[in-house]
Parts: sequence; C-alpha cells; structure tokens
Amino acid sequence: MSLATIINELWRFFKDNIVRILIGALVISVITVGARYFITDILLSDRQEATDYLEEVYTQEPSSFKAVVTIEDGQIFSNPHLFDDYFTAPQVVEAVEEATGIEFQETIDSEKKLELYKTPTFRGSISGVRDNASGVFIFRVLAGKSAEENLAIANAYRDLLASGEIPFMDNQFVDITLEPVIGEVLDTEEYLSLPTVKTLSVYRSNNARSLIVYGVLGFIVGLILISGIVFLQRLRKSKINYAFEYAWDVDDQHILVHSSQEDAVYNVQDAIRIPAVNLRWIVSQSALSEDFENTNDLSERFISKLQKIKSDEQPPKQIVIVVQANHTEKRWLKDQMTMATLYNVPLKLVHVY
Repeated sequence: MSLATIINELWRFFKDNIVRILIGALVISVITVGARYFITDILLSDRQEATDYLEEVYTQEPSSFKAVVTIEDGQIFSNPHLFDDYFTAPQVVEAVEEATGIEFQETIDSEKKLELYKTPTFRGSISGVRDNASGVFIFRVLAGKSAEENLAIANAYRDLLASGEIPFMDNQFVDITLEPVIGEVLDTEEYLSLPTVKTLSVYRSNNARSLIVYGVLGFIVGLILISGIVFLQRLRKSKINYAFEYAWDVDDQHILVHSSQEDAVYNVQDAIRIPAVNLRWIVSQSALSEDFENTNDLSERFISKLQKIKSDEQPPKQIVIVVQANHTEKRWLKDQMTMATLYNVPLKLVHVY
C-alpha cells in the first residue's frame, strides 16, 4: 500500500464527510456546555451556595495573632496544626460562638461541602502555621463576614489559648507575642495552605470564559469522536469508496482516477491501457463506459470475474482490476485479487471515484 495514496484518500474522506463531522462536533459541544451547566448549577447547587458564601467570607480582611508554645524542658512546641484542629472542633466552635455572639460554623461547614478538609496543604478558615525561622505560631482567622468579626473570633481563640484550658496543654506554656490585629500578617504566596479567594477559583460558577473553554473542548472531542464513528461506519459498508478500505501488495500498481473530470473516460482509458501489452484482462464488477468497452481491440478482454476464465485460455500479460467507488463490493475485490495472483502476471488496480 502507498502511504501517499492512503493520506490522499483520508483527506478525500474528510472532505466528503465534513458537514456530518462538523454538525456532530457542534452537537457534542452544545451537550458538553449543557452538561457542565446542569451538573454545576443544578445537581451541585448546594456546592455553588457554599462557594458563594465562602467567597464573601474570604474577601474580608483576616485577623491574626502570634504565640510561642513551649513544653516543660523549655523546648518549643512545633506543631500548630494540633491547635487549629482543636479550634475547629464543633464543641469549641460552639463555645466561641456563644462567647462572641458571632456565628461562623457555616464557614467551616461550607468548606466541608466543597471537600476543603484540613490537610498539610490546606488549613481552612481557622488556621495555624509555624514560622520555621523563629518557631512562632501564627494563628489566622478568616471565618467571619467582616474584619471586625474576624478580630472578635481571634480574640476569643487568643484567650482560650492563653488560658491553657486545652486538654493536651497540661505540660505546655503559652506566650502571646502579637495580640490579635486586623490585616494580613502572612504572605499568602508563601503560605499556600491559607485560604484566599483564589482557593475558590475551581468552584466558581459558569462564567463566559468557563463555558467557552468547555465548548471548545467539547467541539475538539466531538471532531475526533464523530470522525471515528463515521470512519467505522464507512469500513462496515459492503461496497468500496476509498482506497483505505482494501489492501494491495507493494509490487502491484495502484492508480486513482477522478471520474467527475470532463475527460474522465480518457483518464480511465489511459490508466488501464498504458502501457500497451499483447493481452490484457480488464476485470470490473460493474460495466464501464460503452465508449470504452465497445472497441475492437483484440488485446483487451472485459470480464466481470476471473472465475469465468476457462482453463485452456491463453493467459494474459497483465490483469487490470477496476474498482468503481460505491459499486465494487469488498468481497468481490478480495476474491479477484486472490485469483489474479495465481496467474503470476503484473496486476494493476485502477480506482475510479
């Protein structure tokens, strides 16, 4: 088989089916955008509500305070996550809400709805981090709906920490090195575990850019998918249209002829009759042009299949099998090519489309 021929035929296949492929890809693009909207805005509407709520909270200014926690032998305690895990326990949050009159449990619940659980890479709205250089703990509160609420919550946690009334602090001592203040005291670009508005970027609703991206991706996937489906449908058909639907040996000649050109008959004639030989069998399942077949050239014989040849007939110098697009059957061509190899003469395939 010729790679150039296959590429040419694939290009012809795409040109012939471009309308079907584009319409199918467009439909899949629309379905993709619709599915994106349906999943995020309908099925996951509760997550959208949580995102909207957290976006309001995360746009406020946080409040932070610093503390050094030491143990009995004077060593600095090094795990701030133990404290912020305790600070977000339901009973502790309830106690702080009662002390401050500010409800912020919804902030923690909204984070859980979005599966923003406390991990080494995300510490949540009540977070604690450690300054590796000094060993100081920085506690950051971004749970209220205003900077003042964050400050009040931070003061409550500061008092709780300083009181030592925490179950695991029997042998620990706390020194507050910075009282709660409004404003960002940490570099959020350095401490990526701290929540910001950017944290919610993957949860935001379907804005125009998001829908366009999904539409383009759906269109590209649709092009590939529909092209594959149309290609497989073509391969399942019983009659041949393109050269990639059958195979031929490297030694065999293969010629593509465009029948819609004005001089198509002569093109077919040239493809079949050049070069001149003493006896040529022209095998075609469907009739060729009357002008072509009605010749008195004794060096040519037109037959519909090689099985009709009698055993005592003179063998040809060349066999030409004519493949006519959408007329020649794949099974017939396979049989004729198999029979042609038995004559041990040059074989030429002329594909007319």
